[in-house]
Amino acid sequence: MSFIDNSSLIVDAVLTKVGRERLSENDFTIEKFALGDDEVDYSLYNEANTAGPNNFGIVIENMPIHQAFTVNDLALQYKLVTQQIGQNTTPELGESVPSNITVTGEGDTIVINPSTIGGLDDEEYIFELVNDLDVVMTSGDVDALGES
Repeated sequence: MSFIDNSSLIVDAVLTKVGRERLSENDFTIEKFALGDDEVDYSLYNEANTAGPNNFGIVIENMPIHQAFTVNDLALQYKLVTQQIGQNTTPELGESVPSNITVTGEGDTIVINPSTIGGLDDEEYIFELVNDLDVVMTSGDVDALGES
């Protein structure tokens, strides 16, 4: 999603393949969305601008905004997130979660036990699937899955 023209509030939203299919079937409801600012170069924020604080980000504000990406690998590399007040670092996911997970057959299960480096004691995790039509995710105790 991106703002095409910063002089008005026109929003360009790109639907996923599944979203386009559901829209064509008249079965489309936006359940969740994500925001990002991949096209912004924050190194251009200039606190030395002699025109004053209102102009520190003038270069960023006047940058052209690109149209929304249509390729998953390029879109939302830097998602906007909400952090607690005073938290100045972004927690990193530890090595406890593999970058790719493959299950090969019906009934196959995998247990994911995430951990965070530099985060808070009580973290919340969001797992995103490109296509969740063939996957059931369950949170909770491992014993509930029949494993020991």
